[in-house]
Amino acid sequence: MKNNVLTITKMLQWSGSEKRRIDDLLACNTEILVNGQLLVSRAEVVNQEKKVRKQIYQDIDKAIRGQNHIILGYLGDGFILSEKDRLRNDQITLIKARQLLTTWRDVDPENIIAIQRSLTRAKEDLDKSRNDYKKATRDQLLHLAGFRDKRGQINPGAMATRATAGIDRLTDRQSDIFERAAYAAKQKICFINEKEQMELNLTAALYRFKFMLHSFDLMVNRFGLYQEQIDKIIFLLRSVWLLPYLTDAARAMKLLTKAKFRNTIGKERILQKAYNNLPTTFQ
Repeated sequence: MKNNVLTITKMLQWSGSEKRRIDDLLACNTEILVNGQLLVSRAEVVNQEKKVRKQIYQDIDKAIRGQNHIILGYLGDGFILSEKDRLRNDQITLIKARQLLTTWRDVDPENIIAIQRSLTRAKEDLDKSRNDYKKATRDQLLHLAGFRDKRGQINPGAMATRATAGIDRLTDRQSDIFERAAYAAKQKICFINEKEQMELNLTAALYRFKFMLHSFDLMVNRFGLYQEQIDKIIFLLRSVWLLPYLTDAARAMKLLTKAKFRNTIGKERILQKAYNNLPTTFQ
């Protein structure tokens, strides 16, 4: 990541719609790297310490898919077992255990064995978790599995309290993942908006190219107007700053800069080449 620390926001003094777009991305903790990638920061709490995790997405499409993956992992889509579903299953297991413990003397021994197995499975599911809420629940499950207290005695009241604590910690984690999923959705919308803005700029640039090529003989004889049109295209393309569009836009800008000078030979051919470099699927 050290090779990519230079960001678009630090290169120029942006204004107008470009500044607004950058501000929108920064509000989503996202930086535009000079190589066209995105550097996305996300805060998380590990071992009761707030840490910032940074991730690089290679292009805008991968960034959008990445947020989809986060949302699906937390909330699911009805077809895959999400974290929300696993938390609910563990909560139900703890609710059943608490109910069993509050009516301990009247419980069928087979039900006790079944609940103990469920508690063991729930604990194993949480064993590798780094999340503080899940680790707190795992600690409660560790003591609950045998329904015995620190002295090795069966203590339904104390164990029911542990079950309640586990349920509460899982509820905290549920709130946490809904918040994280909502934030990922916000970032996804931000990335979609940025992608559409780049596509609009490409579309506007393509139509200006067509106008210039169609009216080339007239425009080249009015050189001030000719240069003005090139500058407007360059302005549109300079904020097409993310992959996969950046490569084509940068190549076209390089050709446009060459075609801008009065003494350049073959201006029309260069303009046509620059036009051909841009994707045409947004027209």
